Amino acid sequence: MIYSIYERVNSNVLWVFALNENEIRLLRRKEDARVVGEVLAGETENFRFLVERYQRFAIGLAFGMVSNEAAANDVAQESFVKAFEKLNKLEDPMKFHSWLYGIIKNTSFGYLRNLKKRGISLDSLIEKSGAILDNSESSADDLMIREQTNLTIRKAIDSLGDKYRDVIMLFHFYSKSYEEIGAILGLEHKGVDSRLRRARLQLKEKLKGIVNE
Repeated sequence: MIYSIYERVNSNVLWVFALNENEIRLLRRKEDARVVGEVLAGETENFRFLVERYQRFAIGLAFGMVSNEAAANDVAQESFVKAFEKLNKLEDPMKFHSWLYGIIKNTSFGYLRNLKKRGISLDSLIEKSGAILDNSESSADDLMIREQTNLTIRKAIDSLGDKYRDVIMLFHFYSKSYEEIGAILGLEHKGVDSRLRRARLQLKEKLKGIVNE
C-alpha cells in the first residue's frame, strides 16, 4: 500500500512523497525519537505531541484489557504520566511505541489487580496443575496447605517470561477470550493457543515437586 506524505517546505511550496507502509513506520519512529530527544533536552511541552499521537492507541489497548471506558481513560492517562517520568530510561527512542505499549499493559494489569470486586483466585490453575484440594470439611492444616500452594503458584507465575506470564494472567485471572487476548498481545487465534499451552507446560514444570506430592 502506498501513502502520500505532504511536507510544507515554506509558505508556497508543498512537496509530496509516496511512501509504503514500512517507510511510514520508520518515519514515525524517527519522528518519535526526535521528539523524545527534544523533551529530554528540556522542551517538555513537546511531549504533548506523543500523547496526541498515541492517545487513541493507549485508550484502545487499555479498554481491551480492563473492559471499562472510564477505567481505560484513567489507565491511558496514568501510562502517559509514567512514560513522561521515566523517559530518560528509554534506551532506544525509536522504540517509544513498543516501550509505551509495555507501560500501558503493566498499568492495566495493575488496575485489574487492584479491583476489589474481582478477588484473584488460583483455583483453575491449581486444578490444571493437579493440586485439587477438597474445600468440604477442610481442616486448619488443609487451609494452610492450600494457602501455601497458592503462594507458590503466584511465585511460579511471576517467574515466567513476560509473554507467558501475560497470557496466563489474561486468560486465567481476567477471563479474557482468545480474541481479546489476541487483540491485546497482537496474536492470531493459533498464536494465543500455542502460547497458552507453552505457558501452562512451563508453569507445570516449575510446580513439579510442589503439587501432587
